[in-house]
Formats: sequence, structure tokens, C-alpha cells
Amino acid sequence: MLEIALRAAVMSKSTRAFGIQKQWAYLEFEELFSQGDMEKSEHFDISFLSDREATNIAQVRPIFVQEVIKPLFISLSEVLPQLDTLVKACQSNIEAWQKYKETVEDRDRYLVPPVQVEMVDDGKSD
Repeated sequence: MLEIALRAAVMSKSTRAFGIQKQWAYLEFEELFSQGDMEKSEHFDISFLSDREATNIAQVRPIFVQEVIKPLFISLSEVLPQLDTLVKACQSNIEAWQKYKETVEDRDRYLVPPVQVEMVDDGKSD
């Protein structure tokens, strides 16, 4: 039960107000996209949802909340009924994501990968 509660705590960002939840979603995807960028640079297959050019956050996020996060909170609310408010919050965010139209600004946040700075050892030590 403790593991489930810990996992729920990590995923609880999806129960926040949509604006906050959206910010967290974009940050989480940036982590996935960074992984995909590394995989691509090493000529590996890019992991699921880690390809910044093929993934549309606004399209996949409501599915993720519906299929992964909401069922977790439904299970928890069967044991702790007061958590039903979190199930309702998940549903509210699913509906908000389904109505949301991703802006050019949103897409620009992840279509252009962040600049990677490579450290070069010049052989000198302090």
C-alpha cells in the first residue's frame, strides 16, 4: 500500500488545476524528449513518447491520465473514500486536455531541443 501511495503522490500533479497540471506535463515530457534526443544521437530506437517530433502532448496527455493516473486514484479511493475528489480532478483535467488546442508557443517549447553544452577537457588542472 505504501508503494501505491508513493506512486500516487508522484502522479498527483494530474489532480491539480489544469494550468498547473499543464505546466508539469510539459516539464515531464521535456524529460522524455531529452531521453529521446540522446537515443536518437546514439542511433537507438526512440522510446515510446520520447520523440519530440512525433509526439503531441495535448493529444497523448488525456489518454495517459485516463488510462494510467485516474485508475490509480480510483483504486485508492476505494480504500480511502475521501480521495474521490482526486478522481474527479483527474476527470476534469482529462476533459480540459480534450478541449485544449496546443498553441505554436507550446509546440515551440519542445520542438526545438535545448542547446546541449559539451564540456571539453583542455588537459589543464587547477
